[in-house]
Amino acid sequence: MLVQSGKRAYRDSEREDFYNGLANGYRVAIKGSIHHAFMDETMLPLAEDRRQALVGGIAGPRMVHMTSLLVCSFFDIYLRMEPSGLLRNVSSQFPEITIQTSSVNEGGTHAQ
Repeated sequence: MLVQSGKRAYRDSEREDFYNGLANGYRVAIKGSIHHAFMDETMLPLAEDRRQALVGGIAGPRMVHMTSLLVCSFFDIYLRMEPSGLLRNVSSQFPEITIQTSSVNEGGTHAQ
């Protein structure tokens, strides 16, 4: 699973090679986030202009909640072998998240 900020969700040859080499994979972009939104800075009490520049426009608790749910859903599929509705229908709950999936191994044993 590649989780990227919406601002940096560009594609380059190295990322494409990595993603295309996955038997099963998820490419996640979170619109309104910036790179530091995936770090502790998202929870710091920052002035609004500083917050926008450092982590983007998503409130800290929401960003942590989204990231946690994405990671837990991924591990439910690949460690517990249980399906995850979140990764199939994320936009109804989190409109800022887009997910692209790859499944080279269509007959794989992982729950989808």
